[in-house]
Amino acid sequence: MPKSRLEKQTLLENYKSYMTSSESVILVKQSGIKVNLVNNLKKDLFDMNVKVTTIKNSLFRKAVDSLSIDLKVNNGSYLAFFVPGRTTECMKVIVKFLETVKAELKDKVNVDLDCGVVEGRVFDSEQLKSLTNLPSKRDSVSMIVGTIESSIGHVVRLIEYPLSSCLYVISERFKN
Repeated sequence: MPKSRLEKQTLLENYKSYMTSSESVILVKQSGIKVNLVNNLKKDLFDMNVKVTTIKNSLFRKAVDSLSIDLKVNNGSYLAFFVPGRTTECMKVIVKFLETVKAELKDKVNVDLDCGVVEGRVFDSEQLKSLTNLPSKRDSVSMIVGTIESSIGHVVRLIEYPLSSCLYVISERFKN
């Protein structure tokens, strides 16, 4: 059933709102995915506050154009992921989902990353997939803290060494 003008305007405004409040927008070209599989994916992304929806291409294109984003949306059915943060973690979940669906359903389904916008920059499917090789923000912070902690430990040992050497010499001197 066709949407009324008011419904289309509301949908257009929702797309704009989702895009402006998201760090990333990821588009997955899909056909043949069962609703229960998409619902399972939504559950997996729920803790990351990701909004997942099937988009209406013409309205989505208008929203993209009105925000001056150079994102090319082709014809076909798309799932849109509006990611407010934690893009790397989200991409890992999406790519794992796509691999699982492709492996299980083989010829019955056609799904693949298409394109997206990450922090204002347009990415193609290969660039989006490369995000899965990056550590998450939490992992990055842990690595930085570990590096700083290790460096501080080295500095402390360097400061302590001359003092302990001096104390050793003094203690040996008084023994004799």
